[in-house]
Amino acid sequence: MQFQDLLEHIKATSPAGASVNQNIHFCQEYNSKKFRKFDYSIVRNPYEYAGALFPPNYKSANAKDPVMLYYGANDWMCDVNDVRKLRDELPNMQLDYLVPFAKWAHLDFIWGTEAKQ
Repeated sequence: MQFQDLLEHIKATSPAGASVNQNIHFCQEYNSKKFRKFDYSIVRNPYEYAGALFPPNYKSANAKDPVMLYYGANDWMCDVNDVRKLRDELPNMQLDYLVPFAKWAHLDFIWGTEAKQ
């Protein structure tokens, strides 16, 4: 399958949309280098997080269901080191799969011409 074969589908479904807070949360995680809940600010965090000035970290160890990670080395949203750090924190890893294409990126999972393989 060629990219041009996917073009009509891509145009019909993209952008799929995301909330402003979702994008802010991604930026917060990038800047803080922490995997934690949304940071409302030191003014509102105490109301949201039982008196804490900063948001709590996600408790990855509480994820008991089987997890399979698929990721690419060229992903601008999920760095390989971050994925591996998450992998090491999860208690029930079933699969850790780095896609064997050096240029595989975030959207290739849905748009990549080799995605089916």
